Amino acid sequence: MNDQQIFEQAEQLFQKGLNAPCIEQYLKIADKPSLGAIAHFRMGQVYNRMEHYEQSRQHHYAAFENDPKLFSNILPQNLPHRTYVHQKLELIENNNCPICGSESKAKRCYNVGVSYDFTPGFDPVRVWMHCEKCDHLFAHNRPKNLEKVLKETKMNSTLTPDPKAFAEECRILKRIMSYAKGDGILEVGSGVGEFAGVALEMLYQVECIEIRSYYAQVLEQKLKIKVHRCDFLNFDCKNKYNVLVMGDVIEHFAEPFKALKKAYDLLGEEGVLWLSTPNFKSAHTRLLDHADPMWSVCEHLQFFSYESLKKLLGLVGFEILDYQVSAKYNGSMEICARKV
Repeated sequence: MNDQQIFEQAEQLFQKGLNAPCIEQYLKIADKPSLGAIAHFRMGQVYNRMEHYEQSRQHHYAAFENDPKLFSNILPQNLPHRTYVHQKLELIENNNCPICGSESKAKRCYNVGVSYDFTPGFDPVRVWMHCEKCDHLFAHNRPKNLEKVLKETKMNSTLTPDPKAFAEECRILKRIMSYAKGDGILEVGSGVGEFAGVALEMLYQVECIEIRSYYAQVLEQKLKIKVHRCDFLNFDCKNKYNVLVMGDVIEHFAEPFKALKKAYDLLGEEGVLWLSTPNFKSAHTRLLDHADPMWSVCEHLQFFSYESLKKLLGLVGFEILDYQVSAKYNGSMEICARKV
């Protein structure tokens, strides 16, 4: 067989889930200029599903060493980062749990560049570390200049409001405000403004914090509200809010304890925190397993379970009032908690 035939046979074995036989075939072409990068990429995927995470990591990096322009060969034409060229990045690495500090072990490994929302500046090889003590997952590394990367980019899938989301935001608001004592809301990570827009429609007082200038500018122009353009941890304010909303935000923080402590300090007496975040032990993620796209969102630095989030909220000083399975995002959980 020629190299192309070997590759096609390996691909058939890969699709059938025959791990060892397909690796045997991919290794035959791993040093070939035209097919080697894709062969290493596939072996990275295979070793991940075999739970051999160090081998998975090695092959994913070997794919880029073989061809720094790997994405141009494996991604659809319409993805803007298809022109990405891999290069060495300044990264901060961490093996210790951000909740309890315990040394953790690798749990999963993916090439997150295959995700629609890959952001250049992040390492495309994502190793998820697992803390057995907290039942928590966190990214092995993150950009050293994380704030700069986030400020200067925008996520391609969230540039336009989703009209179908407004009714769900209304239901969320009603649930939040059933616990709140006042109508002053601070939303952290407002995106394109679906929640803020509904809050205004329902006559609540709302301010937003948004690190991405693009979103902040759009919100100020369209909703005529105050949007603070900064990293949440750098937000300087003497006001106290009745409600603080963090919709799919906490997973983006490298230090989630500091983020929730900041939220605690910004809330008034018995203030209410509402947050949503992906749950790697949700029914959705358990059933989809590797097919859940949340494993490959590069900007997510934390992957909570309900257990790990409960522990973190308790450490900060919050009492959980309500748990819901998100109707907005597959595999996410929604929690209302009160400052105590």
